[in-house]
Amino acid sequence: MKVDILYLITDLELGGAERNLYLLCREMKNKFNLAVAVIKPNGALKKNFSALNIEIVEIGALFSGINKYLKILKQFQPAIIQAFLPRACYLSRISRKKEDDYFLINTQWAIKQRLDWGEKFYQLMERLTANRADLIIANSESAASHIRAVSGVERKKVRTIYLGVDISYWKRDNFYGEGVTLFCLKYLGIFSPILNTNRGIKTCL
Repeated sequence: MKVDILYLITDLELGGAERNLYLLCREMKNKFNLAVAVIKPNGALKKNFSALNIEIVEIGALFSGINKYLKILKQFQPAIIQAFLPRACYLSRISRKKEDDYFLINTQWAIKQRLDWGEKFYQLMERLTANRADLIIANSESAASHIRAVSGVERKKVRTIYLGVDISYWKRDNFYGEGVTLFCLKYLGIFSPILNTNRGIKTCL
């Protein structure tokens, strides 16, 4: 089964990145074919994702799960992959082959990621792998500046989209008759041109 967007994340626990992914899936599921791949199984939000009738596949441990991840890519043949948080971002980058034609988006929240491996390892991974992503999304301008400085990627490759965790408390305007939230509308602005170019998919934009 081909999907338009494959989301890749570390787990589905109660964190900001996980909640933002849930919001994206909730808003996008009627516009695109979606699937979610997680490195760690289960998580407090898994039942919420399952209620959206979106397929969830488990990868397993980060580095030993590369083969499983590659099989998932072959199965779904996504036009876009969006990875959230460092482990998922690194998996998406180091697994990418030159001949892969999907559009790779990496989403990074914090300026300094607190990894088990330490900040030096994080900085090394950024320098070695960041250019494999087609687009990096930061949650603030300061985070975007830090990512550019550490990774050395060109300025236009890093964009800022502010978080929409509390989107349910915002006024929901009826954009294009679809009721798309402001937070997700920015993502539609990214996804739609890519999918229209690659697969001729018509969306509300």
